[in-house]
Amino acid sequence: MTDPAEFQWKAYKGGEWNVALRWKTGDPPEEVDNTGMTATMIFQNPTHRSALVLTEASGITLGGASGLITPALTQSQLNSLPVGEIPFRLFMNGTPLAVGTLTVA
Repeated sequence: MTDPAEFQWKAYKGGEWNVALRWKTGDPPEEVDNTGMTATMIFQNPTHRSALVLTEASGITLGGASGLITPALTQSQLNSLPVGEIPFRLFMNGTPLAVGTLTVA
């Protein structure tokens, strides 16, 4: 199994946030068809010991054969997070795909 990719992103309170990731694997790399897969992205709120969870049913758009994975936070969701670094983990079918921090300013 491959280690999850690491990312550091920034978002601003009062706005919305999204990022498009293209999942590829193999040599040469080819898009992974994520049709029918489950996606979960967990933003761990260190201040309140709570989490904001996105899934393919609410907040994550999957692009099927294109391999696209697009998580998005609404203004309300983003405003619920404290200012600072928020650790996150992105899973596809329960397997860690990406980890990192979202810096909220």
